[in-house]
Amino acid sequence: MEVFLKGASFHGVMLDNIFTAPIDMRRSLYNLMCEGLKSGAVQPLTRIVFPAKEVEQAFRFMTNGKHIGKMLVQIRPEEEEKAVIPSTILMQAQPRFICKPECTYVIAGGLGGFGLELADWLVLRGARKLVLTSRSGLRTGYQSYRVRIWRSYGITVNISLADITSEEGVTTLLSEANKLGPVDAIFNLAVVLQDSLLSNQTEARFAASAGPKALATRLLDKFSRQLCPLLQKFVVFSSVSCGRGNAGQANYGMSNSVMERVCEARVRGGLPGLAVQWGAVGDVGLVAEMHGDHKELVIGGTLQQRISSCLEVLDVLLAQTHPVVGSMVVAEKRAGSGNYADIMECVSSILGIRDLKTVSHTTTLAELGMDSMTAVEIKQTLEREFEVLLTAQEIRSLTFGHLEKIAANRKQAKSAREQEAQVDGGQVAQLVEQLATGWKVRGSQLYDEIKQLNSWDEKMKQSFAFMKTRQYSMEHLKAAGTSIYLRTIAMLSYEWLHSEHIRSQTTLLRPQVLSFAMKDDYELSKYCEEKVDIHFLHANHATILENEDTAAVINRKLASNRPDLAPNDFHLFLHHKKFLGGQRFDGDDEVKTAVQEWFA
Repeated sequence: MEVFLKGASFHGVMLDNIFTAPIDMRRSLYNLMCEGLKSGAVQPLTRIVFPAKEVEQAFRFMTNGKHIGKMLVQIRPEEEEKAVIPSTILMQAQPRFICKPECTYVIAGGLGGFGLELADWLVLRGARKLVLTSRSGLRTGYQSYRVRIWRSYGITVNISLADITSEEGVTTLLSEANKLGPVDAIFNLAVVLQDSLLSNQTEARFAASAGPKALATRLLDKFSRQLCPLLQKFVVFSSVSCGRGNAGQANYGMSNSVMERVCEARVRGGLPGLAVQWGAVGDVGLVAEMHGDHKELVIGGTLQQRISSCLEVLDVLLAQTHPVVGSMVVAEKRAGSGNYADIMECVSSILGIRDLKTVSHTTTLAELGMDSMTAVEIKQTLEREFEVLLTAQEIRSLTFGHLEKIAANRKQAKSAREQEAQVDGGQVAQLVEQLATGWKVRGSQLYDEIKQLNSWDEKMKQSFAFMKTRQYSMEHLKAAGTSIYLRTIAMLSYEWLHSEHIRSQTTLLRPQVLSFAMKDDYELSKYCEEKVDIHFLHANHATILENEDTAAVINRKLASNRPDLAPNDFHLFLHHKKFLGGQRFDGDDEVKTAVQEWFA
């Protein structure tokens, strides 16, 4: 109220009344404005002008609330001449798919979660005639509700029960659609999952999965060429698992791949065709039904994409010319970034388990609700972030008890690497001594020289400084020594996680002397059902493959396992240059005599 004490006055002008005022009043106001502009009494408002390319900066500046007057965006510069044809200005614009009200839009699988959202999106874009296919028709109250809403808008919605996996069904579907109006677009969202490991798959499972996808798409392609001459869009919904693969979904991936090849063939022929590889879609659809509220669950390296995001990007996808495109939300690497303390926490997070105390450590991950997509995510994460390699079957039988053992072994291996006393530089030097051309000092002396050094790099550098000759660079030798060290640590800390042992006969060829303590059979007996056959050779790990005794042991072993080849079959490995001390035989009689002498 202090403003009024200063003699200020405020006047409200209802300009909207001017538009309906008599012509005399409007002409009088016009003349007053012209005179004011000429005399300078009427001045433009205070303003800040931004160029057209700085629209974002203009809005950000306006949100600060510090501007005075008006904010303007200059679309084009003012022409110098008053009468001139404006030049064309090109601007970046977001493509927008618009439906034709006189045309019909066919959605196979239109009563599914994604199908209902797509149908609603088409209605908002101008579609007035929809044909939705379904094997069972309206089954839920929500489906009926959405259809009633559309019909209340004046939309014609037909629910077709035609079998799109048969020629008769597809012909009936397209004929019914053409009665409403020319078909402008066909969308195939139909899907039937028959997940199972490949060893358990059957021909019937493949046929059931391929029906609504591969077979239906081929039939829609075939008959739309004949019955839909004005077709502008032929769209099929594929999956990112088609390109990346997904354990237990070989049939699903194959069906999606067939659909993509159909679209590629259509585009090559000048016809419309588009296959969209979607990632995991949240909110609605199969993933939403299986995982419920686990919105942050990572599936196949992707996060669940919201349906609003899918429909928004669909505008862009429908406007481009590539036959196969994709849309997904790529998950950030979490375990490798240190967000997880260990493997246990990582797997529990993927499964959505918040408290491990509530879960039995003897229950398999499959029994805890792990499906095929989650199994792939766990497998890939263990391989990528923790270097733990397990098969799909082992993942399904995995328990948190097994994971606890893996975590303990990793911790032990890490501790072993930190405590180089277990396999120190001196022992590595002794091992490398067998592989190098020679050293100026023995391994024990070298150990005394380097045991006082602190870092691994210093020990490696000092070790190779005592080599008599160096065929390779220092960096190469350091890399080789580090590799030997890490492989030795991995060997000593290796833990067999498979439930079954090796049933085949195992033969071990090993040097007589090792640079570190190790059992004679390298502890292979732990993992083999039969006794390990051990052969001690006068060689080291570098020269063992060139040793003649190695070839002799291998040939005797193969001959004993193939009685049909020994001893009269003179084609048994005789032309190997290492056989029989490097001798070579050309004549059959000479070879046969040599074989008989060998086996004698």
